[in-house]
Amino acid sequence: MLSVSILAGAVAAATVLCIGYVVYNIFLHPLRNFPGPLVCRASPLYRHYKFLRGDLLFETQRLHEQYGPVVRIRPNELSFIDPEAWRDIYIAHGCSARLGDMARYDRFYQWAGPSAPETFVSLDRPYHDSMKRQLAPAFSERSLQFQEPIIQGYTDTLIRKLTEVSKGGQNPVNLREWFNYYTFDIIGNLGFGSDFGGLESEQYHPWVKAVSQNVREFAFMQVLMYLGLQRIVHVLSGSSLLRGKLLHEHLTREKVEARIKVEKPRLDIFQPLLDRKPPLVCLSLFNVVFRILSKLLLHLPDLF
Repeated sequence: MLSVSILAGAVAAATVLCIGYVVYNIFLHPLRNFPGPLVCRASPLYRHYKFLRGDLLFETQRLHEQYGPVVRIRPNELSFIDPEAWRDIYIAHGCSARLGDMARYDRFYQWAGPSAPETFVSLDRPYHDSMKRQLAPAFSERSLQFQEPIIQGYTDTLIRKLTEVSKGGQNPVNLREWFNYYTFDIIGNLGFGSDFGGLESEQYHPWVKAVSQNVREFAFMQVLMYLGLQRIVHVLSGSSLLRGKLLHEHLTREKVEARIKVEKPRLDIFQPLLDRKPPLVCLSLFNVVFRILSKLLLHLPDLF
């Protein structure tokens, strides 16, 4: 009987806490006056649900169309689409030197703990500026002249393969897959000195599959981080449960070691990163390029 009373008391206390949390977020939170749907202002769960489904960006765009340039997408998070907000958020000192740099949200930038490898977006401002200067030679005219025939070669291969697979435009083709092959082969060549063979084999290399799995694991870990479960995240980040992360690190290490053995430096994008100690982690470039190509093709009036 006592255990039932304790359980009932615990349930009642949890219910009161949840109600109080929701009431605070809606009526008392410092961001209470910013527009947004009630479900987003009350709890972060809707935002996390959309994030794990992979359609958070589309939902955020819909909310901006409904509520305007600033939307509260969870109790303590605002989304801005006004370009004027860029200076305040990302530019040093914003619009006023008195304000100083805006503090970064550690639960986003250090989801794997303080000892996690650096990424370009997680670098402190002085190191970030230094890295931009170090990467500048990779985009010089001389480097671009070296890279142009490489990219053109993969472009020719893509067009040839699409012509073959589509039977001269008669059969439908999944362009998403082909743009992935194309993008990863180019970045693999410019980054590691050898491509992943996607265009020729019409299959994903294990490294590419590991990246996709790693991204899904990262999404789950980031949600845990947002929910305040940092200790669990830090334990999981070093465990064998994250198979995509471990496989990606292993295959990347093999690729980097093979690239380091190349005695003659190449005027490609990643040479400055290889010269840096320790090397910088760059992942988002692959996904960005293929998405840009996909969206661009959809707006070609001669095709659609």
